[in-house]
Amino acid sequence: MPGVASLRAKEDKDGGGKALDATSLILYMPSQIIGLVECNQSFFDFEWRLRFAQAHDALHDIRRLLVVRSRLHRSKLRFARGQSHNTRSVTILNRINQRIDFSVKRYRDTRFLLEQLAQKVLKVGWEEQLRTLLDEDIRPLDEGDSGSTEGRRTLSWIWRIHGSIIKEEATQEGTCIFYYYKWQAF
Repeated sequence: MPGVASLRAKEDKDGGGKALDATSLILYMPSQIIGLVECNQSFFDFEWRLRFAQAHDALHDIRRLLVVRSRLHRSKLRFARGQSHNTRSVTILNRINQRIDFSVKRYRDTRFLLEQLAQKVLKVGWEEQLRTLLDEDIRPLDEGDSGSTEGRRTLSWIWRIHGSIIKEEATQEGTCIFYYYKWQAF
């Protein structure tokens, strides 16, 4: 993108000539330069595909970590006895919670960029699949809405979108929901 060179030159001039670390450079992706520099439409399409995949990847990480946290919590309740075992279990659960928070932030940031890019690449209907992630949506499979009973439990939308681990089958009695998880080391 030829216009980015002028933005880089302005950034170098404003920075006072100090050397920048490669990790601190601004990439000037097409979503960051909307309205500043002219950009080829194909670059917006490329970034759209990248961000769409990143959002799905972040949702997958959230689902995976919620299952891991649920299993670790059950294991802690069942097997952890004594101060050292409980301390170790709490430490591991805190690390899992930090990773969940990181994945949630990554999803929300990516979705924000998708909203900006959607106007530029004229994408519609993607909001039904990648909804706004609220704090009450981040719950494991075995937890329902607050105040719901065991028989009336509803799943969060993150478990029902395409690519999740939920499989619904219609039977004569109603809809049965089966879920499975393929263990992956992390």
